[in-house]
Amino acid sequence: MIEANDNDLRNSIEANDKYSTKSLDMNPYKMYLDYNKFFITTKELHILLDKVVLRQESSSCDNRQAKQAYKRKSNW
Repeated sequence: MIEANDNDLRNSIEANDKYSTKSLDMNPYKMYLDYNKFFITTKELHILLDKVVLRQESSSCDNRQAKQAYKRKSNW
């Protein structure tokens, strides 16, 4: 059995404290997920998917249709 003196114990505590969660929070490279931020409901997912589909459809229309849609939108 190896006995550690007070100095070794203090060094190990400082080393552990250096890599504790408090110091990791200051580390910009720490990767973590806050599941509350990334949780979305299925209704929100459908809304996002509808927006993506509409954006793709509007980008695939020809230039004339886009100009007409812009004119209609600006007349509101």
